[in-house]
Amino acid sequence: DVAAIHVAALTRGESGGRYIVDGGPVWMTSVASWLRDEYAPKGFTKVPSLVAPSFVVKIIALCDSNAASVAGRLDCEKFHDSSPAEALLGRPLRRPREAIMDAAEACVQGGLVTPTTQARQ
Repeated sequence: DVAAIHVAALTRGESGGRYIVDGGPVWMTSVASWLRDEYAPKGFTKVPSLVAPSFVVKIIALCDSNAASVAGRLDCEKFHDSSPAEALLGRPLRRPREAIMDAAEACVQGGLVTPTTQARQ
């Protein structure tokens, strides 16, 4: 969707226009669950399953810049209006699960990630 909206904006968009490409909010725990469900049987077993409570991350953020960079965004969902992008494309944006799973498969097919164990039969 991002590449398609870039091409559409260059060829048909308004000069100086801005388009938000957001298929909807998604929790990282959901992403991990989707990846685990699909790829653990194929030998990709290193998808995290533990969730740090928000208050723990916020405490760690007091002395760790990586934790501090996400602490302010914990426990909130942001919604964006992607209707201008959808109108320019002439179709709805892909849902997050579909886009994430396609990206994961591209990483597997491209050899960017490799199985950590033998695939289950």
